[in-house]
Amino acid sequence: MALEAAAFNLPVFGTNVGIMGELFPQEVLADPNNEEEIISLIRSFVPLAKNIDVSAIKERIFESYTVESSAKEVGKIYDSVLSNSL
Repeated sequence: MALEAAAFNLPVFGTNVGIMGELFPQEVLADPNNEEEIISLIRSFVPLAKNIDVSAIKERIFESYTVESSAKEVGKIYDSVLSNSL
């Protein structure tokens, strides 16, 4: 949901898992295994949100997630599943 929110110019925060660490600045990410860090991020997010450059995040999302790249990834998954089932 963070990707979708950023695509609509909404500031987002989350945990540093998966693609999040590549697309979002570290100041809006918390360690998923650190409860105190997550709580701290939530508490500090409102003032922090005003300074987040959502347009840069949005640009990285649109560069990383094109229809073509998504289709290639889905194709790789299908190929993998089919080759393992035969």
